Amino acid sequence: MTTNSIKRKKALALYAGFFSCLVIGGISCKERNIGTTDAIPQVDNIHTFETGTDAITLQSLYDDSLVTNDYTHLVGSIGKIDDPFFGKSVAGLYFQVSLPNVLFAFPSDAVMDSSVVSLPYYISTTGRRYVYGDTTQSITFNAYRITDAFEYNLDKALYAHDSLGYDRSPLGSRTVTYREMLNPSVLANGDTFTDVLRIRLSSAFTNEIAALDPDVYFPASAEFKKYFPGFYIAAAAPQPGNMFGLFTLLDGSRTGESSTANLTFYYHTTSDATPKKAVFSFANNNCAWFNSIRKDYNGYPASAYRQASNIDSVILQGAPGIKTDIRIAIPQSLPKSVIHKAELELTLLDPGASNKFIHPVQLIVKALDADGNEHDVLDKVGRPGFEYIGGWPDTVIANGNTLVRYKINIPRELQKQLDQGATSLTLRVYPTTAHPGFYRGILGGPGSGDVYKPKFNIIYSVK
Repeated sequence: MTTNSIKRKKALALYAGFFSCLVIGGISCKERNIGTTDAIPQVDNIHTFETGTDAITLQSLYDDSLVTNDYTHLVGSIGKIDDPFFGKSVAGLYFQVSLPNVLFAFPSDAVMDSSVVSLPYYISTTGRRYVYGDTTQSITFNAYRITDAFEYNLDKALYAHDSLGYDRSPLGSRTVTYREMLNPSVLANGDTFTDVLRIRLSSAFTNEIAALDPDVYFPASAEFKKYFPGFYIAAAAPQPGNMFGLFTLLDGSRTGESSTANLTFYYHTTSDATPKKAVFSFANNNCAWFNSIRKDYNGYPASAYRQASNIDSVILQGAPGIKTDIRIAIPQSLPKSVIHKAELELTLLDPGASNKFIHPVQLIVKALDADGNEHDVLDKVGRPGFEYIGGWPDTVIANGNTLVRYKINIPRELQKQLDQGATSLTLRVYPTTAHPGFYRGILGGPGSGDVYKPKFNIIYSVK
């Protein structure tokens, strides 16, 4: 495991901004300020010049240090993927629920009808729903009972590689397609659910919880969670399905049971047949959670890129996954200059492969120091998002072919490196971490041919 853990909350504002740009402004969103001045001056070869380099080398590395219990971003992936290049990925969500209220108790004459665990599907601020993989196949989701102690602790980071023990006999299962999960459903009591995964649980579990002594287990949520540490929801391993869905534990823009992960009991009483319910909900001030995501490259091409130098392509996989370090030799012909543009171009080798396994919707870029430690590029410092830098996919036509290309602009970072006398610049590139486990891409390397190989283009003025 690498020492630099990625916290998704640092990038969250960026993605909301990016998708707003996508919907409102077309393909991309660009700021006027993309250099060290307010606008890039015209290249006239008198005052302003253009140069570039393709002297670039690549190194790949696997990083599983993704923090997945970020309470500012209550989003996690569930599902499984079998990618012909990147291998197998499995994701599941661990979470707890709290009592409906302090000193809660079921009526003494309650007759239990059923119980359901629910998880809201994540909806962005622009109304977008995210899915990765094959949306046409059905997938079976299982709800398991956590058996290990599970404690709420804001100071303890939990990672994608962490796990808890759970009872392998599921409490309930549901087989559903992506579309069916998002479609509205109406219960007999009139409750309506949209964009929610609902799994009906066994009668044995329903009656077990209802029979608990309220004086022992229901005085407070802490006592209940000692008895029932929570749920682990994951795709059933032997069943078909090739999809990651993106779920949220709490959505303040929605109401009722569709707004939060919860365990709902439906019941009536012997004296009143009117349907009643008790809702045990996830609470972000006392419930633990994290997202477990495992990758298995054995027997797949990606295994050769788990940790390798001088690789032939830019290999990118959503965290936890494979990143690529890009070392750019700064042109020796570049004089002491004012840098207006320093733009790295990366081109997807096979856009067709992304029909099912989507290429990254945003690239994150970090700079590396001499010891290999990550830091924000200077162009990012003090800015909430990457609009200034770029890094989103754009469609271009080259030699009659339609290509997907990313452009990353870092003039301030290059200026800093030049002023310090550096002869090279190393960038670490990886997909957005806001959607854990999503996205993959194979982009051109130094030997990929002129249309596909990485290029670093510079516009400058002589000091």
